[in-house]
Amino acid sequence: MTPDLLAILRRAAADPEGLASITRPRQGVWPGELHLIRLLEESEHLMRVRLRDSPAEGTVTAVYALTPKGRRAAAEEPKPGTDAEPALPIRLRTVRAGNRPLA
Repeated sequence: MTPDLLAILRRAAADPEGLASITRPRQGVWPGELHLIRLLEESEHLMRVRLRDSPAEGTVTAVYALTPKGRRAAAEEPKPGTDAEPALPIRLRTVRAGNRPLA
C-alpha cells in the first residue's frame, strides 16, 4: 500500500466515526484525491456512505466509511521500503476541456 493510500486510511481511522470525506464545488471537479479514495473503495478498504449536495454552501461532499479491512490496514506498521514507493497518479479522473469529471 502506498503512503498516500495509507494516509487516507489513517485519517479515517482517527475520526471518531471512522469517516473520510471529500468535497468539491457544485460546478467544479473533484480533487485528485478522489482517485485514491476510489482505489480504496474498490479494494474494500472504504465504503461510500452518502453523497451530500449542499446548495446553500455550493458544495457536494462524498462521505466514506472505514471497513474492518481498512481499519486493519490502517493499524498495520509500515513495511520497510514502502516510503520509496512512488505515489499514484492523481489526475487521471479529470479532463482539461471544460473541467468536467470523467466519471
